[in-house]
Amino acid sequence: MKKLIIILSVLLTTLLLQSCATLKYKVMDSYDRFENIRTQQTRWNLLGSDGQRGHVYFDLYKTSGATPTTYFIILRYIGSSWIFIPEGESLVLLIDGKKHELSGDGSSDAREVLSGLVSEGASYEVNKKFIEKICNAKEIELKIRADYSLVRYFTKTNFERLKDFYNKNIKNDDEI
Repeated sequence: MKKLIIILSVLLTTLLLQSCATLKYKVMDSYDRFENIRTQQTRWNLLGSDGQRGHVYFDLYKTSGATPTTYFIILRYIGSSWIFIPEGESLVLLIDGKKHELSGDGSSDAREVLSGLVSEGASYEVNKKFIEKICNAKEIELKIRADYSLVRYFTKTNFERLKDFYNKNIKNDDEI
């Protein structure tokens, strides 16, 4: 399921970039009536940077319905050269100064070459309480451990977007 999510995310990224569409933040909500699965996600939540190469997007992804509700953090990197996100503990979040290391499948199945750019995606399964922790934080910095590691930070806008998504789509979910 994780690999499918990443592959679909990268394909959507490719289509949008190739069509020269602006990567504007949005929330997506879809329902597959054949499988009875609802998918809700943020898209293009661009993180702050201090001039480091490329763009990093931090999005939340939720599936519910026929299967148990699952939550993921989806990272997307778009830049001029690969960073090669590895499998394992490749995402480190400093949430209000406290370190949290997350494991994922890496980007090996989610790499695309675009016109003049590359795109990589990685997903990290999390629980509702962890998303709530993110949304209630005052400060978050993150590091992507990769062949070329990147550090990013949450802006006021990032917090507002994720908190809004949490309140509308996750807050009232039953605990898993």
